[in-house]
Amino acid sequence: MFENLLKRPVTIIMFFSSMTILGIIAFNYIPLELKPDTEYPTLIVGASWDNVSPETIETKVISPIESEVYTLDNIYKVTSSSESSYGSITIEYERDTDMNFAYLALNEKLYQIKKDLPEAVRNRLYIRKYVPREELDESRELISYNIFGDISLDELGLLIENELKNNLLAVKGINSVEITGIPVNELRVLIDRKKADFYGISISNLNKLYQYGNQINAGEVRDSNKIEFTISIDNELGSLEELKEIILKYSNGVPIRINDIAEVVISNKEANSLKRINGRESVDVAVFREPGSNAISTCDNVYKVFEKFKEDHASYKIQTETKYDSTESIREELGDIKIRGLISILIIIFVLVFFLRNIKLSVVIVLSVAVSLFMSGFILYFFDFTLNIVTLSGLVLSFGLLVDNSVVVLENIVRLYNHGYDKFKAASEGTKEVLNPILSSTLTTVVVFVPFLYMSGERRLYWIPLAIAVSVSLISSFVVSILFTPLLTRFFLTEKYRNTIQKENSEDFKGYSKYLKYFINNRKVVLILTGVVFYLSFFLFDNYVDQGRRFSWNVQNTVSVYISMPVGSTVEMADDIIKNFEKRVQETGNYDNFTTTVTSQSAYIQINYTDEQYYTIEPFKMENELVSMAVNFSGPFISIYNPLNQSGGYRSGGSTSKSYNSSLILKGYNYEGLKFEAQKLERFLLTNSRVSDVDITGTGRWWQSSDQFNYTISIDRKKLAQFNANVSDLVREIRSSCGGSGTNIMFGGDEIEMSVKYSDYEEFNVRDLLDKTVISGNTSFRIRDIAEIKKEALMNEISKEDQSYTRYVRYDYNSSTKQANEFLNSIKETYPLPSGYQFDEEDEDYMTEEEKKEMIWLILFAVILVFMVTSSLFESLLHPFIIILSIPLSIVGVFGIFFGLQEIFNEDAYMGVVLLEGIVVNNSIILIYHINTKRAAGLDMMQAIITGTIERIRPVLMTSITTILGVVPLIINSDVEKNFWYSFSITTIGGLSASTFFVLTVVPVMYAFFERVKAQFMNIFKTKQT
Repeated sequence: MFENLLKRPVTIIMFFSSMTILGIIAFNYIPLELKPDTEYPTLIVGASWDNVSPETIETKVISPIESEVYTLDNIYKVTSSSESSYGSITIEYERDTDMNFAYLALNEKLYQIKKDLPEAVRNRLYIRKYVPREELDESRELISYNIFGDISLDELGLLIENELKNNLLAVKGINSVEITGIPVNELRVLIDRKKADFYGISISNLNKLYQYGNQINAGEVRDSNKIEFTISIDNELGSLEELKEIILKYSNGVPIRINDIAEVVISNKEANSLKRINGRESVDVAVFREPGSNAISTCDNVYKVFEKFKEDHASYKIQTETKYDSTESIREELGDIKIRGLISILIIIFVLVFFLRNIKLSVVIVLSVAVSLFMSGFILYFFDFTLNIVTLSGLVLSFGLLVDNSVVVLENIVRLYNHGYDKFKAASEGTKEVLNPILSSTLTTVVVFVPFLYMSGERRLYWIPLAIAVSVSLISSFVVSILFTPLLTRFFLTEKYRNTIQKENSEDFKGYSKYLKYFINNRKVVLILTGVVFYLSFFLFDNYVDQGRRFSWNVQNTVSVYISMPVGSTVEMADDIIKNFEKRVQETGNYDNFTTTVTSQSAYIQINYTDEQYYTIEPFKMENELVSMAVNFSGPFISIYNPLNQSGGYRSGGSTSKSYNSSLILKGYNYEGLKFEAQKLERFLLTNSRVSDVDITGTGRWWQSSDQFNYTISIDRKKLAQFNANVSDLVREIRSSCGGSGTNIMFGGDEIEMSVKYSDYEEFNVRDLLDKTVISGNTSFRIRDIAEIKKEALMNEISKEDQSYTRYVRYDYNSSTKQANEFLNSIKETYPLPSGYQFDEEDEDYMTEEEKKEMIWLILFAVILVFMVTSSLFESLLHPFIIILSIPLSIVGVFGIFFGLQEIFNEDAYMGVVLLEGIVVNNSIILIYHINTKRAAGLDMMQAIITGTIERIRPVLMTSITTILGVVPLIINSDVEKNFWYSFSITTIGGLSASTFFVLTVVPVMYAFFERVKAQFMNIFKTKQT
């Protein structure tokens, strides 16, 4: 077969030339993006309700929605969180669920239950796709701008809505545009409390206002042809004057109008949050691209649209500031990986020239790798894969692997050529001789990716593109190595090379055979020492290496200020404080830009620096200035964080700064029951003299305050009935006194929110509420006459998973960390909890035990697949077993490198071990297959082992060193916490380094050992038969 193929060199050249040309074209057309366009089988439902406690959010909003969610199909897991004024439900679907259909089904379900939810929530529900925390930056908008100018925000908003938005949507690759920051008008009816009381007007008298501004369905009639028509009354308000003249009641025949007791105004709605850039209010424009579009070219076109918008309205001096540009990181990351890839190629070329000592033959390998890459690019483009940091990393990681097959083929051809074969015969016979081992080596590396298909969780969607990229490149490499490499080698071989190679081999490895013979003769000692080395490496790894960390926070070029406000604060109060810090930031200067976000609960400033500014003294100067400002405030909790400052930053004030050294997590299906069990556990903990300051309302997050509370009104319904009043009337009075809520109406041809409230609602307090007079018909009463108000502590967040509630019990244990942990574990083991309640262990920064077990299962599954592939090659179970033993030998290097570098063994490292299993067996396969070939040729076992190992030492070293040095550029000056390939790469380096040493020393010893054991068993078996 090979003879016939190699006799058609033009056909081979044309085929691979076409693959190269198509690959070059494909690389120019493959969409560029930072991460794969993954779709997680997860949706999030969110709801907001201003000034409402977590318990109310949970009972009135989240629980009703959750109950309906469980009626949907393909639900895997449901978790929820209820906080003050906000709640969310995370819905995980079964794998391979059609998420477009799931979104529609969920949206339809929300529409059906919306009418049963509180009115204030109905228009504040949303559904969004889930984005993992560590990928938030990569999954945001394509680009976003802050826009401002010498016109009002209202006028600027109209220009953006009517002009800029349409131009952006016309750009190819743009999916949607979101605009925020445009002021929203509100129609306010502010009631003078004294005037209302004087005229005897209650809030119930004002309910008729909500009837205005909407069409009223009056019924249906039939015409003469008996056709039904709907009659509706247009009740829209046309002007403020019309609203002011509405008559509420008559007093002694005199009409009492709204204008007599209230002020009616249209003004900007009070914001729930404020956002600024560089201290200036602006309109935010976020642009989102279509999946699969080229991020860089699309963003370049967006730049042009914004520039034209500024030119067209130059008189308004419109300015734009880039708030976020995803292509900056794309350009940086892709440029970085390309440079590292180029360095890898140069290193590989140097190694090849060093070993082969012939530039022409080195060119053969380099051209083989290049053709393999271009062939891979064409296949990836054909199957609609994108070019991103994951697929590019896979290609770079495979550079060294792409060399392997071609090196083995070339080395074997050269060896036969030096034994007297002519160039054609050496090419055909040399390729045929190693066909089975390189096919097996390729398959062992490819099959280790099969377990990736069975992974669960978020990262599965990342590892599969990586697996496909590496697999495609390896398969391409195999095809190239058995056709293209022999052809070029045949043309480049010379008589000069024939005369030198044999001498160099014998000189280079003259002393190696003596050591190898010594190892084999003392095989028991060697194997025992190998076991000791494995145990010691495992001991160091298990005791001194941080294992199971899921991810690390990305380090950004920022300095930040975070302020947590005391309970009951307003947006204005938080804004007054944060403006002091904004002023100090502007005075200090030397930054790129800064953004400010303000809510009633917190305020945050993020100061951004360029790379040139960040690694200077400027961030430290800014930190010092902000700290000097923070010491002037004692009420709120203030945190100032500079990632470059290893001391951990500055914290002061507020109860949020309280941290606990121990915590327990309780889970149960009944909220009140779980609360009761937490209270019991609190009392039990306090019986221990070493336990102090127990908290059962926190979440375990240091930045969240646990001193939240609300006021609960307990109504005596019998007393209320004596005044001919009902609870609804009472709720309306209280709501209007405390700020109320709005309803959308039609006004002047547009929809606007109208709110009816007392004018002094901002100064209204609990004592005023108790003393408030409520008018009901001809009687009146004070709220304190029919109700009591109690102040109750609240959990600041209510969490559920599959309808099981979670509650944190935090406390201080005054002793050593070891004793604190022993006490905590003893509680988990001995403290009696009723049926339905349990302790839980959870750390979102670390892999769970289930995830670790899954990773171990994937590793074992890969080992089984490798064993099956090698067994089919050798038609034996013994030799594949020896080959599989090279995997634990390589793990010695993995343990050692992580211990030596003191790096975290995270889930990327686990996946690196899976890939390592497919790589490290390759050298063992080639070595043992060649030893078997020598034995089949008539050599005795000892001579076959020594000769076969020496003849394969050069390709083993070449393939290993090119693979190791090929990934070294991926870890030099690499951002450990940002680049996922770091752990992946050092796993490969450590494992393959150890494997190379053990393959050339211990694997031949194991081969001799197990062959002797096999021979002894065969002799015993034959003796018994005779």
